[in-house]
Amino acid sequence: MDQSHHVDHELPAHFAPDFPHEHHTALPEDFPVELHESTNYSQEQLKQDGYGQGSYAAPVMFSTGDFGVTTVEGTEYERFLLPDKFVTGEGELALKAKLLATLGWRMASYGAETRLIVQSVKKMAHDLGCHSVDLSITRDGIIVKLRRGYEVAVEFKEIKQFAINMDALARLHHICLFVSEGKLTDPKKIYHAIRAVRPRHYSRNLLIVIEAIAGGCFAYLNGGTLAVCLSAIIGGLLLMYSRFAFIKRGFFESFTFMLSACIGSLIASLVCHYGFHASQDETLIAATCTTLLLVPGFPMLNGFLDIFKGYVPIGLTRLVIAVVLVISAAVGLLTTSYLTSLLITYLPQNLW
Repeated sequence: MDQSHHVDHELPAHFAPDFPHEHHTALPEDFPVELHESTNYSQEQLKQDGYGQGSYAAPVMFSTGDFGVTTVEGTEYERFLLPDKFVTGEGELALKAKLLATLGWRMASYGAETRLIVQSVKKMAHDLGCHSVDLSITRDGIIVKLRRGYEVAVEFKEIKQFAINMDALARLHHICLFVSEGKLTDPKKIYHAIRAVRPRHYSRNLLIVIEAIAGGCFAYLNGGTLAVCLSAIIGGLLLMYSRFAFIKRGFFESFTFMLSACIGSLIASLVCHYGFHASQDETLIAATCTTLLLVPGFPMLNGFLDIFKGYVPIGLTRLVIAVVLVISAAVGLLTTSYLTSLLITYLPQNLW
């Protein structure tokens, strides 16, 4: 190598003292050495990366025939050379990763939009002193990766379903506020508080009655008479009862929507046509308003919000699931329309 390319980089002043351990590796004379200036790291950058305070520089020296790297064992300089060390068990970093993943998993399972999940998890991580956080959310699960120096903790939680429970979401939000205000500081207590949040369920019979009344209100808003509203209420009772029965027996959600829509709308059509001797248009209103109970409005809204806010993959996933449920309900309603037309054609209206 030409001596004109010989460059010596002097180290900054804070590298002047003797280092306890130095390592020099000799390379061939013709080894292509790319010259770089020493990289300085400000206190703010190091603090965000989870390291100690102070101004550091990568102690790299270049010369004609040798390449020297000086490191200080047992200090923050190890982060330049040492590989990642994954920590597990009950250590502090692993516990924080576990509670953050649990928080995001619970929020996703209870119907929170993706942006709210990301903001809540990262805010709590910052409040717990974790400044290097990697977060990934998909339809299948949530992954949280924390880094402190060369220690890394990774936690994964599987998301089995995106349900809806605003009460549980509100209680999780209160836990986040308590951590932010300093009322909860112990990671173990925070983890147990998150795990203690359980969804509160209403009585199944009460839900059936409420949903049936909602079907009658839909019929009224669409210009239905008293007979149409009563038919929609009766159909809504049968629809919700069959839906809970199919879910209890482990049917797929889309198949449950299709069967429930068919049963509820068919009963509403028969009651309206043969029980109240309503016209064909009024019968159609009763059947349609009964099926409106199955429209997944909240998942659709969350899907659109995720797409608009930049979380396109998970937003599309939520929208696809919602569309599949709507199509399933529509198939059930079309089946009812076909069966009703056959019955009206071959059976007299004054059957009862």
